[in-house]
Amino acid sequence: FIVGFRKEQVTASLLNGKGEIHDVELNCAFLNDELTKITPFIELESVHVSKFSFHVSSWTNIRKAPIIVDVEHIKAVAVEPLRYKDRSRQQQIRQITRYELIELIRKGLLKPKGTPYNIFDRIVDNLTVEVSTCSLRYQTL
Repeated sequence: FIVGFRKEQVTASLLNGKGEIHDVELNCAFLNDELTKITPFIELESVHVSKFSFHVSSWTNIRKAPIIVDVEHIKAVAVEPLRYKDRSRQQQIRQITRYELIELIRKGLLKPKGTPYNIFDRIVDNLTVEVSTCSLRYQTL
């Protein structure tokens, strides 16, 4: 997920349930693979995160204890994918409604019925993610 990762970027105290990663570039190839499942209209060129930290309040009660993830500054550059450069193909792309987008996201995130509720599900239910600022620059072709 991280490009050019160095150990100097990490500060961790796992016994206290805290950790930080500073000044990282995210792997845009992986992010774009996931992003195309939601929308084919943008492609990430670069994503820089100034600080990513986590705090687990209780390792012994991880099923119920809150986990806080704090992302300080995200700076991203998105571009119009080359496959949409041809203007005649752009007219063939159907714009989806807000409701359709919510349904697409929901289908990707919800598990099929009958799947057991496990520890991972409990952890995600107690997860809080806070993002201080996000700067996105979009470049058309």
